Amino acid sequence: MKKSERQRALLAQQQPPPPDGFRVRKVAQRGDGSIIAVQSVPSARAKSPPVPEGHEVAGVSTLFGSDGKVVGQWVKTRASAASSGFDLLDAATRFLARPDLLAAIPKVPAPTRTGGAGADRMNMFVWGDPHIGLLSHARETGDNFDLKIACNDLRRSADLLVERTPSAAHATFVEVGDLWHAQDDKQTTPRGGNKLDVDGRRAKILDEGLATVVYMVRRLLASHETVTVVLVPGNHDPDMAIITRALLSAVFQDEPRITVLDNADPWIYLPFGRNLFLFNHGDKKAKPQELGEIMLADRPELAGHCLNRYALTGHVHHKNRAEFRWGWWESFNSLCAQDFWHRGEGYRSKRLVEAITYHREYGEQQRRTLSLAELREAA
Repeated sequence: MKKSERQRALLAQQQPPPPDGFRVRKVAQRGDGSIIAVQSVPSARAKSPPVPEGHEVAGVSTLFGSDGKVVGQWVKTRASAASSGFDLLDAATRFLARPDLLAAIPKVPAPTRTGGAGADRMNMFVWGDPHIGLLSHARETGDNFDLKIACNDLRRSADLLVERTPSAAHATFVEVGDLWHAQDDKQTTPRGGNKLDVDGRRAKILDEGLATVVYMVRRLLASHETVTVVLVPGNHDPDMAIITRALLSAVFQDEPRITVLDNADPWIYLPFGRNLFLFNHGDKKAKPQELGEIMLADRPELAGHCLNRYALTGHVHHKNRAEFRWGWWESFNSLCAQDFWHRGEGYRSKRLVEAITYHREYGEQQRRTLSLAELREAA
């Protein structure tokens, strides 16, 4: 008889069996083969022992005495994913209920710079990985960075870039992922569980960060007839990106000149004349040269109609640009500072933001680059 079969036979003689909805993961035995302890984990959502609010059962360990009777049981819990989502929605609801935050953001008049040749142009303002909420100390990383610094830099960058771009009827606000440094108050990356350095709790970061994004969008609206908003889900904030999109849609629901694109699908498309843009964070398995195949599979008619095809990504905080048979791929720098872990691993990149002007028929015409040094000196 195999070891696993012997363990199942012994378990059949022990009482009680694993709780309903659980399966046995590990069995500890004495030298004579009798069972000391059994570790069980959930196999399906089921009734389980009472746990604190916002938590769910991760596993149950049962301790047996020498007579085979249960002498103790340890119920292990973890924060519920559903609870985390409800917490985010709660924070978003509180933001919308605070008129003081939105009232402090200046309203904008109709644009005065558009018309003429600008009717066929679009200015695309691209912010790479803002990481609002990141905390960095100069002694550890070379630069101080926190929520206040991040928001000031982003607002000022919008002001300066709008002044530097040519007249255009249309503007696109593009954030290529990781708008937020942390998804929630666990302050870890959602997939890898890596600890993050964060400046405060979620509600504080959400309040200040959203007010900043609203300001930036309105700043673009003041000099363009229409504004399209693109918020790409990143590896740091996949759920928060969707919540932020919903919030901005609510904030601008009475502004017909603003369109907030849906980001439930992390592959986001925007056509403009004979131009087709694909936005993705760049953390997926697809290689840059394969992005054209994805574009063709997702939007075959648009990809065929548009002579100029662009794939814009973030994630790496570096400027990369390559031309392939299908079109151009580009990744973007970030204005944010490094955190301690990336600094220690040897990552380095320029801190800057860009605005690119596209013609409806001819594609890219010019671009403006704003470095962090220029931004700080102009402040």
